[in-house]
Amino acid sequence: MFVICYLFVVYALICYIKQKKGDCLFWLFASSTGLGFIDTSTAPVKTSDFLIVATIIILVSEYAKNPTFFRLKGDGIGRALIIFISFTILVMIGTIVVGSDTPNFAFRCGRWSITYLLYFYVRTYTLKDFNRFLNMMLIGCIISGVAFYLQPLGINLLQGRVDEAMYKDELTRYANPPEFANLLFILYFVKQNVSISKKIFMLCFFGFMFILSMWRGAIIMIAVMAAVYLLYYGSKKAIIYLAFSVGVYFAVIAPMFEYREESSGKGMSTFEEIKMVLTNPNDVYSNFETEGGGNFLFRVAMVQERIDYLLRNPQYIPFGVGTIHEDSPNQKHYFSLGTHNDNYKYGKGMLHSVDVELVTIICLYGFIGLVLYILFFYKWVKCSLPLLKCSKEPVVIMSALASIGLTISMFNWAFFTTGSGISQIFIISVTSFAFKEFKGSLAMVE
Repeated sequence: MFVICYLFVVYALICYIKQKKGDCLFWLFASSTGLGFIDTSTAPVKTSDFLIVATIIILVSEYAKNPTFFRLKGDGIGRALIIFISFTILVMIGTIVVGSDTPNFAFRCGRWSITYLLYFYVRTYTLKDFNRFLNMMLIGCIISGVAFYLQPLGINLLQGRVDEAMYKDELTRYANPPEFANLLFILYFVKQNVSISKKIFMLCFFGFMFILSMWRGAIIMIAVMAAVYLLYYGSKKAIIYLAFSVGVYFAVIAPMFEYREESSGKGMSTFEEIKMVLTNPNDVYSNFETEGGGNFLFRVAMVQERIDYLLRNPQYIPFGVGTIHEDSPNQKHYFSLGTHNDNYKYGKGMLHSVDVELVTIICLYGFIGLVLYILFFYKWVKCSLPLLKCSKEPVVIMSALASIGLTISMFNWAFFTTGSGISQIFIISVTSFAFKEFKGSLAMVE
């Protein structure tokens, strides 16, 4: 089945040749994710490698046609992004040069950032191209969404993790919703040119995915984006209506989240864990190791463990340990929290975390990488906020809100260094495009 993903890459390049930009980006996304239906992990050649090859082909072709293609003058968002991505690529090269890991393993660990160079191509899109991609993504997510809702009926078409009997042996957690579902939820939340019935249907269609998946990070992200949107556009009536709706929503899902709110080792709620961290922040890791805890304590302890490791090994503080792969024989950095599987418990791993983005950035790229990463998000949010005041385009508003939501999510979710990166490239490029469009008529700080 993974051969289909290779064909998606080929078709994406055909769309590129035909100047179908929105189609090209969608099929690149489909090639790297399989839209949830195809298990790409068993492919002899990773689909991410084909995505990188496609990225290089597109960039070389565009540069051959336009020598100023990579120009960053006037593109503050792009400049901040490329500085960070370039730094990660230099660290990957440095890892190979100093012999910390072999070229094969170093590239396998650090290759994720190469795809982000596709930003140079996507930033040339027009509003029509962006909306074309969104329309295709909507169709893809609806198809994946229908398959997602069939899972409780025993019809399992999607790949991904399913946690059995997570609530009183009665409720199964389906942790494989479509990747773009949270952004499409926000898109329909801000859309004004659709009927009320269609808007409610689409919000429920995507919203209930987060209930079945019990994806707290996405729910928090959506709540923050919705609140920011109403601060800019909402009337008092709309704010009251939203507050009521949110209250009803959480009243419905509260029992379903009961097991996630209760820590396995301490029996404390998440709010009690937060209070504990604020009261005694220095002992979070040691307490978690001896007594256990819930998801919040786990994430805080994992970040603390990695930072403590760097402080004990100051040679890694500036640039990190490098892009050392988990499976490499040269991987000699030992951690106990957040390992890939039980075989790594109290053994080697886990440099690359799928739970907390900051862990990966700090470990692999050091504090310089962390500063560049935070500076990029600062620049992105700074350019996004003015767009909420001047733009009426749903795709622009969605992308501006996403910059805020994803900034918060970096503490709870590794979205930047995992996955295809296509979703992030898309929303970053929309913001960059819109900022340049409105820059001439508004006094906005670059």
